[in-house]
This record gives sequence, structure tokens and C-alpha cells, in this order.
Amino acid sequence: KNFIKFKSNSERMTEHLFVALIFAHCFSCLFYALPVLISPEVNWVVLRNLQTKTPLEKYFFSLHWMIETMITVGYGENSFQ
Repeated sequence: KNFIKFKSNSERMTEHLFVALIFAHCFSCLFYALPVLISPEVNWVVLRNLQTKTPLEKYFFSLHWMIETMITVGYGENSFQ
């Protein structure tokens, strides 16, 4: 009998996707929290005029930015100039 169990491609792909989403979540939380804590008056939330948005909307914006950054080279549509 074969005692070595090999994972299927779909299992490995699911694991990699889950790990990528965990990293995206952690880094998007940092992306939101650090600038707000360091400089409350001038940060990406103020520059994007998102002060009145709900925390969930701000989270999804930062999560979108983080996933976009992870899958592309550079920052794409979100340049903070």
C-alpha cells in the first residue's frame, strides 16, 4: 500500500488562496490603521474623502487595494498623489 498521501491540485490551490486572503486581510487592516494612527489629519482616508464612510466600506476599500497590489505590479488605479 502507498502510505504517502499527495494533495490534489484543487486542495493545494484552495490552501494557497486561503493563505493569500489571510495575508490580504492582515495587510489591509495595517494599511488602514497605521496611517490613521500616525497622522489623523492627512492620510489616505482624508485624501480619498472617505471620512464619512462606514468602517466596513473603508475596510473593503483597503482590502481591494491590497488584493490589487498583490496581483499586479504596482498600485494600478490607486495612486496616492
